[in-house]
Amino acid sequence: MFVSYGNSFRIEFDNGYKVSVAWRNGNYANIESRNDDGSFIASTAEVAVFGPNNKMVDLTEDSPVLGYQTPEEVLQILNRAAAGNF
Repeated sequence: MFVSYGNSFRIEFDNGYKVSVAWRNGNYANIESRNDDGSFIASTAEVAVFGPNNKMVDLTEDSPVLGYQTPEEVLQILNRAAAGNF
């Protein structure tokens, strides 16, 4: 399932894992510019993963959120969540 929230989205996998990807003011993302419609263009994004129990998965020792992730890094996180590898 895909869910959109403006300058962010969430993907929900059949195994219960959910990945949130966000890029807007206030997120850990490199905002490059802003479109006339108010949307942001970013080179990196903030990522969070929620487990099947809907609790955030610790992605580092200090935080459940990873900031400044490149598109390739976001893809790796999506693949891990799809495989339930957290």
